[in-house]
Amino acid sequence: MAEELVRDWTQLGVCFGSEPSGHTPDLERLLVRTVNACAENHRLLILSITWLTTYGHLIDLHRLQRLVEEKVVGEPQAILGFLLEDAVAQGADPGLQSVSASCRPLAQPLPLARIQRENEKLRNLASRTATKRPRRWGLWAPTIALKPEALRPASWVVAQNPSLFRPRD
Repeated sequence: MAEELVRDWTQLGVCFGSEPSGHTPDLERLLVRTVNACAENHRLLILSITWLTTYGHLIDLHRLQRLVEEKVVGEPQAILGFLLEDAVAQGADPGLQSVSASCRPLAQPLPLARIQRENEKLRNLASRTATKRPRRWGLWAPTIALKPEALRPASWVVAQNPSLFRPRD
């Protein structure tokens, strides 16, 4: 699954060093799949936030909201709430905030990275260095630094995914 996820993000112009999937991914389902993998791969979180700051306007907010209500609970919902809130704070489409607002934080805080949960020293470090925004979601994570240099130019994204740029019904 992780390889398919990376290939789909590569198709959307994220430079993971992987071959593109060859088909335009379902954006809203891709975000759901991504938040389910972020604890294992922090780079997915950083690059999906970066992508959203440039292309977040392509997300169908109503559809993403339905998916959140039907398929995203617990830790993935907190990660999605944080991911969307952070993306908006860093310049993504403000409409994403409405979906973030419907997500719920974790009751018991924990490190966002699974590897930090398994080691007491790393867990304590994560707790001490966590910033305010992820803490609101019950997650311990540092500030997310965008990586715009890891995105292909818009012309490439459009050429590879023309259906994303057509008006929707």
